Amino acid sequence: MYWYGLTDIAILQELAKRIRERRLNLNLTQQELATRSGLTRTTINMIEKGKPANILSFIQVLRSMNVMESLDMFLPNIEFSAKEAYYTENKKRKRATGNKIKA
Repeated sequence: MYWYGLTDIAILQELAKRIRERRLNLNLTQQELATRSGLTRTTINMIEKGKPANILSFIQVLRSMNVMESLDMFLPNIEFSAKEAYYTENKKRKRATGNKIKA
């Protein structure tokens, strides 16, 4: 899927659709997923309808459906060798300067 061509709302709706499909493939009701995740059925319903939810709720849903490994595909960890880590530790960026707009 070409995510960059979608609006933020369209991405949210696609994620909602995939969460619902995963829940159904696991043969879970919304109430069962809510109980597993520690959320309310209303929250699960809102997530599946593509309504904005907080990131903690999203993580709780992923955990309760046993798909936490998907986070590695979502945001892969950048690993360094011990040597690279030693030399780059003091050079790690701590702030972003932002984009300079020239007038």
